[in-house]
Amino acid sequence: MTAPPMKDDLNPPVPRREFMLGSGAALLAAALPATYQRLASAGESRSSDVAVPVRTITAGVTVDPANPEAAVKRADAFLGAARRRLEAAGLTVQTTRIVTQPQADYARDMPVAAFGELLQVLQAAAQPHSLAIGPRWIDDDAELTIAPAVMAATLGISSTIVIGSAATDIQRPAVDAAARVIRRIADTDAAANFNFAAIANVAPGIPFFPAGYHDGGGDRFAVGLEAAGLFLSVCRERQDPVAAGPALAAAYAQVLRRVAALCADIERDTGWKFGGIDPTPAQWGTNSIGAAVEALTGAPFGAPGTLAACRTLTGVVRSVPVRQTGYRGLFLPPMEDATLARRAHDYFSLDALLAYSSVCGTGLDTVALPGDASIPDLRRILLDVASLAVKLDKPLTARLFPVPGRSAGESTGPVGDLFPMKILRIR
Repeated sequence: MTAPPMKDDLNPPVPRREFMLGSGAALLAAALPATYQRLASAGESRSSDVAVPVRTITAGVTVDPANPEAAVKRADAFLGAARRRLEAAGLTVQTTRIVTQPQADYARDMPVAAFGELLQVLQAAAQPHSLAIGPRWIDDDAELTIAPAVMAATLGISSTIVIGSAATDIQRPAVDAAARVIRRIADTDAAANFNFAAIANVAPGIPFFPAGYHDGGGDRFAVGLEAAGLFLSVCRERQDPVAAGPALAAAYAQVLRRVAALCADIERDTGWKFGGIDPTPAQWGTNSIGAAVEALTGAPFGAPGTLAACRTLTGVVRSVPVRQTGYRGLFLPPMEDATLARRAHDYFSLDALLAYSSVCGTGLDTVALPGDASIPDLRRILLDVASLAVKLDKPLTARLFPVPGRSAGESTGPVGDLFPMKILRIR
């Protein structure tokens, strides 16, 4: 089913910068926060013609606080070599990223001012790559958790707070701290919430931001793909979950096996350990998982059948026999997916998104909330995310955007360079 045109107030923002170009029958360029450069493929190409770009090569390193630049510079050299290798093979590489071990391991007792200085050193050394500094756990002094997260987000550095895991159960003080971080960022620069997430049951090795972090061991890398265009093309061809599943599994396996073989070569040539591919098919704009789901159900995303279609696509993602890491599901981020942005509020709610994540996804990602969302409101949402993650023993995150001055059902308007969506109600 082809989605209807978006309303004018929900159109993607006008691009502000040049992007590296990927393959596809038609291209939609859309601007992103300054730390990201991506391109979304659109159009009606057959699945055999759809190129799948590499969304990210992510290098994981262990930072020595006595010489923090050393590990980051080592990652810079590796990422340059890895990028050249993949591009020489004809792949488009959209972003390169660096993740450290949990910041709690090297900055836990650091005064806030000193932590700010460390962030500037790390960020300067990481250029031109995006940087994530890993999670914190709640400190006795909550401000020593809250202030660094706010500081990192406003600098464009990704960080997280762990709100629970299957091993530790829900961490209620951390839930409260994360809610306060989201609220404080929203009051300062709403778009900076792009760089912060509350995470539950998330293991190291995820190549995607903001949740990704390193395990603290030797140098390691992982890869993520923007494969939503392939998923959309196959689903439009087949328009039936039973027929689409095997066809999509075969097409995706061909892509992932090729990338895995190239990464094995990179591992051999550089000595960096290949941690795997996160097969979660990232999207952007009309390169849309929401549209792929609609092609299978014949109904708007959020209608009955949506959860079943999400489960079908997740089964495909997990079936491919390559070394896998990360979420291994679907992303359902309304502010990064044009179809989801268009359907938000009218066709699905906050609770529905969380329900879909029980069979496929990553929690609540780039979700706009009313500007007056309170700390207790945010706390309750995060408790739901953590509860589902702990109960199902799966990785879930929450990246929430209270939009100042806006109410449920209204368009967000511009929020950084993300796609405007109708704001979801907090029930």
